[in-house]
Amino acid sequence: MKTVRMLDVVRRQRRITLESGAAGLALLALGQPAHAQSVDAAAAPPAADQAAPSAGTAGNGDSIVVTARRKSERLERVPVSVSAFGSSELAVRGVTQQQDLQKAVPGLVLRGTQNANQLSYSLRAQSIDAFSGSHAAVLTYTNDVQITDQTASSLYDLESVQVLKGPQGTLFGRNVTGGAVLYNTAKPTNDFGGSLTFKLGDYSLREFLGSVNVPIVQDKVLLRVAGDIVSRDGFQHNSVDGLDYGSQRRQSGRVSLTLQPVDGLKNLTVFEYDRSRGTNVNPIAWSAYACGSPPRNGVVLKTSAACFFGPSLDATIKQPGAWDRYLATHPNAPAGGLIAFIEQQRSHDPWHISIDAPNFHIGSSYFVTNTTSYDLTGDLQIKNIFGAAKSHSHDAQDKDGSPYGIQEQSNGRGSIGNKIFTDQLSDELQLLGKAFDRKLDFVIGAYYGYERDDNYQDSESFDLVPVRPAPAVGDTDYRTGSWTQAIYAQGTYNLASLTGVQGLSFTGGFRYSWDQEHIRPFPLSRYASGAPEGAHFAAPSWQVGLEYQANPNLLLYVESRGSWRAGGFNGSSPPVPVTAASGGNLFLSEKTHDVEVGAKFNGRLLGLQSRVTLALYNQWISNVQRSIYLVLPSGLSAITTNIPEAEVRGIEMDAETNLARWFQVGVTLAVTDARYTSPSVALFGQTFTAGTYADTPKVSGSLYGQFSAPLPNNLGDFTLRGSVYAQDGQYFSNFADTTNPDAKLPHYKLVDFRADIHNIGGTGLSLAGFVKNAFNKPYYIGGTPLGAALGLNVALPGEPRTFGMELGYKF
Repeated sequence: MKTVRMLDVVRRQRRITLESGAAGLALLALGQPAHAQSVDAAAAPPAADQAAPSAGTAGNGDSIVVTARRKSERLERVPVSVSAFGSSELAVRGVTQQQDLQKAVPGLVLRGTQNANQLSYSLRAQSIDAFSGSHAAVLTYTNDVQITDQTASSLYDLESVQVLKGPQGTLFGRNVTGGAVLYNTAKPTNDFGGSLTFKLGDYSLREFLGSVNVPIVQDKVLLRVAGDIVSRDGFQHNSVDGLDYGSQRRQSGRVSLTLQPVDGLKNLTVFEYDRSRGTNVNPIAWSAYACGSPPRNGVVLKTSAACFFGPSLDATIKQPGAWDRYLATHPNAPAGGLIAFIEQQRSHDPWHISIDAPNFHIGSSYFVTNTTSYDLTGDLQIKNIFGAAKSHSHDAQDKDGSPYGIQEQSNGRGSIGNKIFTDQLSDELQLLGKAFDRKLDFVIGAYYGYERDDNYQDSESFDLVPVRPAPAVGDTDYRTGSWTQAIYAQGTYNLASLTGVQGLSFTGGFRYSWDQEHIRPFPLSRYASGAPEGAHFAAPSWQVGLEYQANPNLLLYVESRGSWRAGGFNGSSPPVPVTAASGGNLFLSEKTHDVEVGAKFNGRLLGLQSRVTLALYNQWISNVQRSIYLVLPSGLSAITTNIPEAEVRGIEMDAETNLARWFQVGVTLAVTDARYTSPSVALFGQTFTAGTYADTPKVSGSLYGQFSAPLPNNLGDFTLRGSVYAQDGQYFSNFADTTNPDAKLPHYKLVDFRADIHNIGGTGLSLAGFVKNAFNKPYYIGGTPLGAALGLNVALPGEPRTFGMELGYKF
């Protein structure tokens, strides 16, 4: 628990200094011998046309191979901040769902708002607000294809997961300001074999995973089939209907086919289908502003929720006995009112709730990716990456997290919940190669992407029947379309012959993107009378940097990148084609640039085999896309505006070392200082000032220890791993110190354990046991800040303690 105390101390340090990080970089450099005349050939990264091993742990001196620059390179040679994990490392860390990545990647936040089936990624304080209409600041890719899935899914049969941090624009699909998460599925191989895994756990967990690899024609036609079937009961008990929420019923299947008809030509097609059913973990009512509350922070608070749903209702609507009439027809509503209910709810864990609205989750999706490459020469390759995806989700939960009718997902016509239908299509053509006596390593490409989203959001607010008539229908139904086209080029040039400095290289990249955004309301929407709208956005992205391979074990680098994410329209706002400052639904492009200084080391440090990565960065953002929730004459609305300026700076560290051949320890740490430097916007006659940075704990990190040893009598290889993840408290509103107070989640610590025995008796059998959140600590993964609109905020809890066993077989 020393690391936990260390994080508590660091959390109190609110200012980050570049000098302290620079001292760490210097320590790594001083601890190594001077650079030799040339880097060992064995340490050079693999050529673009060579097969590379998957990402994995480097604790024993092995290299991690990543594709962060659209080619296979060893992690310690890539001059950007990347966290990468191969299939074996994912297994030993117990990473089976997206939320688990947060414990492994320094600075990554997986945030939920209304439910945990719709997670968003946050890196370096760059995220996306709920109901904003923005494109994500951190995008996910599967096999190099950007895919948006509206349902959380299992992570199974993966070759690697890579998390790229900072602005991305020169090499990957859409422009983003925060980073990219790359999921690479396991590829077919020339070896027949496969695996079967069966899991049993609490909450009636039953999961079956399997894969089989079949070389139909050696070196020519290779097939791989994989699947996952999981069933688990819910863990959040609702006292009103007696049901348990958070249940899962999910099936997924994947087929991968590699064709290599002639030398140099390779075609890989992957098809996956996912289907899910169950219930959502429901948010809880987190905070509310009491009726008659005085102004705070110089701001008059919205107190509607507490005034209408409590004994103060009589005085609010000037009808004596109104609250008693409401309670008489709502037997599940506590008589003390909303404020008393929240105090009661927060006095116990968030896995016991009282809500009065339907709760369910339905989802399905499929995608197909196709990558075709052809080696034109030994130094030149042409590659095409095609992708298509389709997903559908239908979710319902009690949006106010209480047994009162403050905000419900119903349109009064029998429809319940939110529905999202997404269609995607993309194609990317690349030319990769080497030139100038192999001093230049380059990629040139063109990209086209299209995404269409149909949104159906059913909502009604302040249902006070029979005291008042049923609330007006609040449907917000619309279609958005987004087209992206881009051309780009990036290269790394070895400067040794020009400067005489061995290991010195320069990287430069440029991309120009054109985006078109369209929106039109559907007939039953409250904005059905609005006309279709469209807007065009275009801007460059770029990257420049110097990398110095000081010796075979140490890389030093400085990089600067510029990127942006397109503007668009918020379908939850009045359909007027002007910005929110003028009362419309248009928001402008967000732009950013950064400077990152880093070091990567993989070798012996103080006599111990170690791997250390350290990055310091400063990022500037303008026209920050943020949402504000207001009640307009048309009803509750999410307004997307552009906060003028912000700055984020921080330090990230990821280190592991072998204290002995059988014992490995590791630590991650992220310290993030995010602030709005020009924070105020005027909307609908009111000034809003952003002060807190949402989804951004100031300090987060993890510590793990891993014991590995062969068991006697050929019983197998034993691994025992224990880890603790801790993070500072985080806000879920950008206005928590002005118009939306009491929107901060507390800090928390999670402890996990996992034990594995592999290849028992040489049979290919394995046995594992795991426990997550071992001490059953309540914690929260996000929230929805409705305080400025309704006077109520809700928070979404994470999972309680879970445990189980796994039986596996490899053949």
